[in-house]
Amino acid sequence: MVKSLFGALAGGTLAFGQTSWLFGKDETGSKTETSKTGEGHEEKDSTPTAAELDKMGKEYETFLTGLGLIFIKPAEVLMPHYKVRGKVKNSLPPRELWTKMPPTLKVADKLREKLGVPLQAVISAYRSPAYNAACTGAATHSQHMLNVALDLHFDCAPSKVAEAAEALRSQGYFKGGIGRYPGFTHIDTRGKNADWQG
Repeated sequence: MVKSLFGALAGGTLAFGQTSWLFGKDETGSKTETSKTGEGHEEKDSTPTAAELDKMGKEYETFLTGLGLIFIKPAEVLMPHYKVRGKVKNSLPPRELWTKMPPTLKVADKLREKLGVPLQAVISAYRSPAYNAACTGAATHSQHMLNVALDLHFDCAPSKVAEAAEALRSQGYFKGGIGRYPGFTHIDTRGKNADWQG
């Protein structure tokens, strides 16, 4: 699945916000993605193909597949777990946190349905504490470290995504956070409502 996602994306440069994405291979032969932000920071994504996922990666992929999501694919959720900031590599969530993500993924899936436009990327999902600390501007107690948050880039204005998320939340579909950022929208299912502008 990851391999097919990269096949669809590897044809050139994607651009959103202040980030341009370039694909290549690292010294191990894994597909890599490097982004340069406006501040000059580099982030590298060494996402293995489906055949290269380790045992835990394959188990997490199976877990995500079992959720029966309509639009959100396991490969899209797996990608952010292989990003590197500086010398800090992100990781898959610990097994005990796996069951925290399904409510947020269901909100993302419903958003995709409601918006009627493609999901371009899951920018961020679970973040290890070390990786979160390496993310400039990340909250010290980020919901990403609890595996209940997603940063999503849909093929429409982030304001439309936030409005759709607010509509779902007001209908009682979830309780959680909605963060508006220039290139993406944060959603989480923390259990209480929160709104902010990044």
